[in-house]
Amino acid sequence: MKFREIKVGLMLLLPWQEAWAAEAFSFNRAHLHGAAQVDLQKYQYGNPLHAGQYRSTLSVNGRDLGEETFVIQEHDGQLEPCISPSLFDALQLKDAQWPTAATCLRFSQIDKAIGWEYDSGENVLRVNMPQALLQPHYRGAVNLKKVDSGVPAAVLRYQANSYQSIVDGDTSSHHYLGLDASLRAFGWRLHHQSSYQAQEGNTHWDSIATWAERSVVNWASTLRLGQGWTDGTFFDSVSFIGGRLATDVRMLPGSRRGFAPSVSGVARTNARVTVTQNGALLYEATVPPGKFTFDDLYPTNAGGDLQVTIHEADGSQDTFTVPYATLPGLVQAGAVYYDLSLGYLDEDGIAGRPGFGEATLQYGFNDYISGYTGANATTDYYSTLVGSAFNTYWGALAVDLSRSAAKGREHGWQEGYRWRVSASKSFTSDTRMLLSMSHSNDGNYRSIRDAAWEHDRHPNDWREMTRYSATLSQQAGSGSLSFNGIWSEDVRHHRWRSYQLGYANRYGQLNYYLYAQQSQDIHHRNNQVVGVSFSLPFGQAGSLTTRFNHDKNYGSQLQSSYT
Repeated sequence: MKFREIKVGLMLLLPWQEAWAAEAFSFNRAHLHGAAQVDLQKYQYGNPLHAGQYRSTLSVNGRDLGEETFVIQEHDGQLEPCISPSLFDALQLKDAQWPTAATCLRFSQIDKAIGWEYDSGENVLRVNMPQALLQPHYRGAVNLKKVDSGVPAAVLRYQANSYQSIVDGDTSSHHYLGLDASLRAFGWRLHHQSSYQAQEGNTHWDSIATWAERSVVNWASTLRLGQGWTDGTFFDSVSFIGGRLATDVRMLPGSRRGFAPSVSGVARTNARVTVTQNGALLYEATVPPGKFTFDDLYPTNAGGDLQVTIHEADGSQDTFTVPYATLPGLVQAGAVYYDLSLGYLDEDGIAGRPGFGEATLQYGFNDYISGYTGANATTDYYSTLVGSAFNTYWGALAVDLSRSAAKGREHGWQEGYRWRVSASKSFTSDTRMLLSMSHSNDGNYRSIRDAAWEHDRHPNDWREMTRYSATLSQQAGSGSLSFNGIWSEDVRHHRWRSYQLGYANRYGQLNYYLYAQQSQDIHHRNNQVVGVSFSLPFGQAGSLTTRFNHDKNYGSQLQSSYT
């Protein structure tokens, strides 16, 4: 009972202690009945902390990390938390290693910028440190231990398409139905794709592909067995029968898919940091004093450099720019993407099913440089590739070099080289540009499809030797203008080109696209096409798309589809 009286008396005095922490207090012992021997001097400057074991909520930079057990010990006359290996792990520090021989560490031994306080009223150990010392917490991440394969289910997806064309008074019609059936059970997903076509009284069913796949959660990958296709990012996409194990970006946090640079800076006070792109707010966070790093920005399709503003507590601001442009081949710093395929080629026009293998690897060295490499092979053929992609203040740039060696039916082993350059840039005027070029100096470079064709047949003189392409887009009010151009030359120096100008916009729920196209084939025959397409969504029920175009050489076509 005496202990309770002392506790009540101290509780009544604590609010005054918090309000005037810098002023020493004196207490009248007459109010502490039966506790005249209690030493009250230790309460003169606030509620004291006692050595011993505590279990409380751990809060790091205002983020609760759950309950942890820790010990308060005296060091050089001061009481400080003893950081055990378990508490060290709970802090989620980046690039910090626990000393092998240590059993206890103080915060100052880990980093002098770390501050702490213990709130006995809330039972919270609050730790504050520069944000850059912490491991990243990627937005959109999920606990892999809670991921499951879902409930058993059967799903049927379809796409229906029907069109009618009129050429010189002659009418023809074509009807198409595409089916994608899947069955999910026991962690596997079985897929089958097929199509039905009807034209002028003739009907035909086609089996397109059948495969089984399952997720490899710990690797953020998907294993696929059966019929499939390679990715096509660095080598030509080919169909094959076999197995494929590859990184599945759908299993990564949303902020780790694609490419976005990290943002680093230094805050002088407790500051609010904003990241904008073309005036749109992409990210906002509050950081403590010290260095901070944000590496969980969501990739954007808009492109354009990032403007970072540090709003200090004293009202001052500091603004700087982070370059941001992207291309295939650019991945986030530290990210690793891989793709392995092994089996047999299953291409139309290729006799038999020659063995086939392909492997690619991408790695982000930092926010500015990514590297990629790969190789593929089939009977009497192999090819290797190495390249780098760069994120710079002048835009994104990717450069790679490929080497192939092939043995054809009518020639011995021939080696060839191909180099490619791609560049993209976004401007503050809402203009985006993508340019690319590929060239084989001697025309002896062959893709895996070229080599497989020549292995059974005559040399393929239609092999592409040089290719230029350009894509431009410009925001125009609520719509957008676009231009696409391609110029190509084969090994016989035959050339073809195609240019298209388009305008896209929407009226209410109706999306529309107007376009005009000019082309010239290798026989120097010119053609012009003008057209318009409309798309009207019906919520989850699908969407209706109607296209009309007029071709100078082939007349008019009207096509409607519901998906």
